[in-house]
Amino acid sequence: MILISWSLILAVLLTVSPVARSGDVTLKDGVITYSDGTAKRSVIQVGGPCSDLWVSPDGRAIAFIRIDKSEPDPNATDPFIERSTIFVASRSNGFRPIRVALDPPRIDGREWNVFFEPVLSPDLKTVYFQVPAAGNSWLLMIVPIAGGTAKPITWQSGNCVLWGGAGSGDVIAATRSLGATDGMTFRYYRYRASGPAQLIGTREGRDDWEGVVRAWTHKNGGTCEEAGEGPAITR
Repeated sequence: MILISWSLILAVLLTVSPVARSGDVTLKDGVITYSDGTAKRSVIQVGGPCSDLWVSPDGRAIAFIRIDKSEPDPNATDPFIERSTIFVASRSNGFRPIRVALDPPRIDGREWNVFFEPVLSPDLKTVYFQVPAAGNSWLLMIVPIAGGTAKPITWQSGNCVLWGGAGSGDVIAATRSLGATDGMTFRYYRYRASGPAQLIGTREGRDDWEGVVRAWTHKNGGTCEEAGEGPAITR
């Protein structure tokens, strides 16, 4: 297996990465910058290229991954990530990055060291993230910002964390199932800190995600932003 240097990873990202932004925090070419109120933008330094930038709806906190190991993928434009680290930062401490020191989870007997699309809870104490352990359905997991052992929530094909409203801090996730007669079906659940999951919608297409979440937030308030998918979905 070929190890890819930081310079080669950055070269790959320079050719494929779009600009991801929310407010004055921007991810471009693997580098995250933010405005500190002056004309000059400040760079968040973590010793490697970054990806999966998420910015809280109120702009006071961010989460992202550092790509620690990757290879060019001949079947895709993006590199194949083999190892990553989750970082969080808040405006209150000048966006100083803090590494989430989680224990590598074991899934079906295999240890995983690649984590995608971290999102923070409204109290900034919890990180939700995904492990790409099974094709198009990834395992959604939860871990304290302080780190430690992550706990699984559900296999899913998309999720967002509710900020504000009646379900603030809860997670909405889409699960997929293939029926013998009705084809692929997506079911949308609200996962709470305690109690059973609540089914809030069923759709035949994954593209209906925005409609389901918008209907929920319109009724219950708050916002819910799918990691890596741009602006928050709100009423």
